[in-house]
Amino acid sequence: ADAFVKDPEGKEAYVGRWWGGAGRFVDFTSSRGRETWAKLQKEALLSKGIHTIWNDNCEYDGVEDRNARCDKEGMGGTMAELKIIQSNMMALMACDALRDFYPGERPYVTNRAGYAGIQRYAQVWGVPSPTTCWSSDSTTVSSPPSGQFPSPPSSHRSSRWGS
Repeated sequence: ADAFVKDPEGKEAYVGRWWGGAGRFVDFTSSRGRETWAKLQKEALLSKGIHTIWNDNCEYDGVEDRNARCDKEGMGGTMAELKIIQSNMMALMACDALRDFYPGERPYVTNRAGYAGIQRYAQVWGVPSPTTCWSSDSTTVSSPPSGQFPSPPSSHRSSRWGS
C-alpha cells in the first residue's frame, strides 16, 4: 500500500484512470514504490528472459487530482509538484533492475513520457497520430514499429531506424 500515490488526504491509494479502466499509480518518490517496481520487473519480466523494458502509460495523466499525495522521501508532496519526476524515476528503476539482473549488459529502456534528463535512462517513444505518422522524412521515433501505427513505413523510412 505504501508503494502507491495516495488520495489528497494521504490515507488510501489514489485510484485514477487508465486507458483500460480504474487503477493505482506507483509512487516513485517512495523507496517502497521503487523497491516494489524493481522487484516486480525482475520477477515478472527479467526472470523470463526479457532484456529490455518498455514503460507505457507513464505520463501519470490519470492522476487527475493534483492534490494527490506523494511520499517525496518522507517529506510529502503533491502530484502538482512531483508529476514531472515520476516517469523519469520509472525509467531509472528499469535501468537499475536491468543492470542488477544482467550485470555487464547495457540496459535498454523505452519510455512513453519523460522530462528533462530522461535521456540518461531511456529513449522516449511518442505515439504518432494517423495524420502525421509518416508525413515527413525525419522522425523523432527511434524505436521500430510496434503494431500501433496506422500503416507500415516505406523502406526508406524503415531504414532510418537502423541508422
